[in-house]
Amino acid sequence: MAHSIDSVEKIAVTTTAKDIAVNGRKFMIQNLASDQTVYFKEKKGTAATAANGFCVPASTTLDQVLRAETLSIVGSGSADVRIIYFNEV
Repeated sequence: MAHSIDSVEKIAVTTTAKDIAVNGRKFMIQNLASDQTVYFKEKKGTAATAANGFCVPASTTLDQVLRAETLSIVGSGSADVRIIYFNEV
């Protein structure tokens, strides 16, 4: 199935987990930091950590389209993350 970009959101991430309302939309994550790793997971009651989250290394785009309700995201330090939201075409 093809996708087109709906919108893009840039988020500042720190070592404290942050919740992002994705609301069931399809998305990809891009780690814009050159030296920090970020971790994310669907919140479902538990915040993301390095131990339970999916790793996105520095300067990397996760090349898989995912879907979630609420995303929990945390960094190994301060980092900017871009969330790219998609429409189905």
